Amino acid sequence: AGKVDVYAALAWRTALTHVEQMSAPIDAVDPVRVVAEFLDRYIAFHRENPLALRLLALTDVDKSESVSVGEAKNRIDTALGELIDSVTRAVENAGTDVVPRALVLNAWAAMNGAVSLRQRRIVDQPMLDAMLAITRADMLRHLTGASNENR
Repeated sequence: AGKVDVYAALAWRTALTHVEQMSAPIDAVDPVRVVAEFLDRYIAFHRENPLALRLLALTDVDKSESVSVGEAKNRIDTALGELIDSVTRAVENAGTDVVPRALVLNAWAAMNGAVSLRQRRIVDQPMLDAMLAITRADMLRHLTGASNENR
């Protein structure tokens, strides 16, 4: 159990925390509010865990360095895939004018990209906040059940 194995274990634990926070019961009847809550939880998770993207991607280690890295990568990919499926189902329940999974993946990529830019110090915190707000609003705008108060 070297440093690489510890890193892989930490990455897996971060993935579990991410999934737990995103999967916690949402107290909302309105399907649009459920999607908004997913977005808010995603943003909150990355605010509280600024290095999560690096950990979840296992970018700092090579899976050839340890069997546990490959196993952690597979488990993380599965867990995040299930999370994407869960949010996609919420978008389907809310109704959308675009392909639900594409909408979820587009928002996910935009939010991850914005967080990554902040980590690289290309944008400051106020700009990150603005970028995340744009992504959130854009996703909610595509929901056909969206009311003005949820946008």
